[in-house]
Amino acid sequence: MEAAEGRPTRGEGVEVTNRTRLVWEAALLLVIGGAVWSKAAPIASQEATQVVRTRRLEVVDARGKVRGVLTAEEAGGPLLSLYDDKEKPLATLAIVDGGKTIGLTLGRRPGAGDGIVLAVAEDGSKAMLLESKKGSAAVGIDGAGAPTVELTDNGGSSRTISSK
Repeated sequence: MEAAEGRPTRGEGVEVTNRTRLVWEAALLLVIGGAVWSKAAPIASQEATQVVRTRRLEVVDARGKVRGVLTAEEAGGPLLSLYDDKEKPLATLAIVDGGKTIGLTLGRRPGAGDGIVLAVAEDGSKAMLLESKKGSAAVGIDGAGAPTVELTDNGGSSRTISSK
């Protein structure tokens, strides 16, 4: 059966319909693929960075107050400090003297009457200092391995016990 001039035959109409369907399917796949890619792209950009290099890192709370600092250049070596909500240091871990001493300080004012100081030096000496407003107690082992204990009152009088 012949088709009227200009009109497709039955087989040709099916071919046109199939082509149209394929075009629409390809367009739909492109739209779906684009939507999936746009959702996947932010996930890929949130992957962990392998290395972060900086000289100073500050950790802040929701109000923007500094709660922690990690730096490589304080006191002659790396230093990690943790702060209270008034941004005053409560704990500090430091490597000082060009790596010759490791120190840990805890308290509101270590070295000024309210804190604990722990130190380990390259020569093998170790010390622990406990401070209060009324005095301090220091326990240590010197570089030769001899233990010492020193008690100091707030007036500056001290008593030392040493195994030397």
